[in-house]
Amino acid sequence: MAKPVLFLGNGINRLGGGYNWQDTLQNLSQDAGITAPNHLFNKVPNTVFFEIIYAAFLQKKGIKHEERYLKESISEKLAEFPENKYHRGLYDLGITNILTTNYDYAIEKGSQEIFDSANAYTETRYSLFRRTKAGNLSIWHTHGEINKSNTIMLGFDHYAGSLQKMRSFITTGLSKRYHKKVALESVTRKNRYSQTPFSWVDIFLLNDVYILGFGMDFSEIDIWWLTIYKQRMREKNKRFGTTTYHSFIHQENADKKELEETKIEVLRSLGVTVKKHTINTNHTYSDAYDQIFDQIKSIPA
Repeated sequence: MAKPVLFLGNGINRLGGGYNWQDTLQNLSQDAGITAPNHLFNKVPNTVFFEIIYAAFLQKKGIKHEERYLKESISEKLAEFPENKYHRGLYDLGITNILTTNYDYAIEKGSQEIFDSANAYTETRYSLFRRTKAGNLSIWHTHGEINKSNTIMLGFDHYAGSLQKMRSFITTGLSKRYHKKVALESVTRKNRYSQTPFSWVDIFLLNDVYILGFGMDFSEIDIWWLTIYKQRMREKNKRFGTTTYHSFIHQENADKKELEETKIEVLRSLGVTVKKHTINTNHTYSDAYDQIFDQIKSIPA
């Protein structure tokens, strides 16, 4: 059994008291002059709520380049976000790649070293090749990064465009117009498995992946599509890796528990392995992360 690739969402940030997207969107909605009922923030997917805020800014006079303004506002809010002990602990796991939907650099800060961009190819909007190097880790920002605010992926337009690029990269190769007349395609095309992957998409497909602290909301269409594609291909080709979803179920929140159980049922039906962590007063999120980290450390390199 090889060391897994970690796919991290905002859960690891929140272990240190970090931001949550409901708070961020509420602040932006106030800037846009929206007075939405609180229950909408819990029931409407973040991608949809971003579109609501964007529409409000379009109608607001005096604001130009509305999408850029919103993304720059988010970048400013996240720029000073600090690392916590779990970000630092990532560098002791013996892994080499982390995929993350987080825009901030808390993972990189956890290295306690200077970090820098290490993209194989430059992208101005999408993030198939977006990587930083910090310590012994390559960190792939799958949904953009705050130092390049135009790459921050939020609304449906950006999600749809990103999914289109991902699918083309895997199935036909990207158009030469995408990057300086260079045709870019997945190493899974034409069985070129000996080549080193230069996109997080291939790393997700060809390795065993642990999804941790990422809720797999059904609006995350890019990750759902890639997970389904991987499972289908794995039935035909064992070079494709496995996917394990770490689920956190809070016993005291009946609504979230029901939704999480639904996602678990769907993922298992697709062939994804699910590891359930029950959260209560005797077993906290931190306790669960400690156990998962210890389990990864125990896997031989």
